[in-house]
Amino acid sequence: MTTEPVKRWTLFHGALTGPERTAAIELQRGEQLYLPYVLPVRPSAGGIAGAEHLLLVGTVASNPLLAKLLAELAGEKKLSAPTTPGSCLLHVGPNPWNADARVIAVVGADAAGTLHGVAEMLAVISTGGVPLDMAHARRARIDGLFDFTVAEAPAVAERGLWTWGYVIHDYRRYLDNMVRLRLNTLTMWNDVVPVNMAEILDYAHARGIAVHVGFPWGWGVKELDISKAADRATIRDSVLKTWHEQYAGQPIDGLYFQTITEHTTQEIEGRSVASWCCELINPIARELWKLRPDLPIQFGLHATSIAERYRDLDALDPRLTI
Repeated sequence: MTTEPVKRWTLFHGALTGPERTAAIELQRGEQLYLPYVLPVRPSAGGIAGAEHLLLVGTVASNPLLAKLLAELAGEKKLSAPTTPGSCLLHVGPNPWNADARVIAVVGADAAGTLHGVAEMLAVISTGGVPLDMAHARRARIDGLFDFTVAEAPAVAERGLWTWGYVIHDYRRYLDNMVRLRLNTLTMWNDVVPVNMAEILDYAHARGIAVHVGFPWGWGVKELDISKAADRATIRDSVLKTWHEQYAGQPIDGLYFQTITEHTTQEIEGRSVASWCCELINPIARELWKLRPDLPIQFGLHATSIAERYRDLDALDPRLTI
């Protein structure tokens, strides 16, 4: 008695840099759970000679096989490459170059879209929870995956979390879970910069996650009074010192701060707290922009000290985000 050889999958990737590299690694890792053999991984530039079932991942610019696939299916499926930043196209169906085989394709508009597309594809494949001790069932899950085509685009450009840094005990798992949730922005508050900040930033950027670092601009120091010029100068000097000693030269994606607004006093010396905040914050932010003109700065504001005087915040530099 003879049995027909079972066709095997091969993964063809595009670029192996940044989030697109992470996408290829995550797709290989996720698919390998369902296969009893080592999944071959090849660059797309070498062509598909000898391959049967195809796993294609990347962008049309980085993976020419994806461009060819979309050209093959353009008429029948009316497929086109995604263009919105962060978007992706997922496709499962017959292999157009081998009638007896299948293709699974993740096409990103960019590297971030490719990675988020992989997260979505792996979520689709894992639906149903095949027990890991049933190898034949796991394999059938991949080989028999239903045909589908779906285009996804983010409804919100920046999707993220705010957190105290010290509660992240394993930054790798934290950031990996953010990718699985299709999040792309992390605001992380630390009183003192982590000693491994460069590693955290590198790991985040390889997953398409922008990191905004947070530290206080006078927050928590009750002795300071923002209506006094000397105290505002003290806060300014503290912020610039922290920047130069802890963050200058780090490839951070933005800065987040809180200042002295966590109270219920709404007026000091006849002026609103909102007005005093503008007088404190604008000069400090402008000093930082002299050092790094493209730095996004976010202001974490406690509304209890502002209340109905929020219009006084119109005086804030428009480059600041509340």
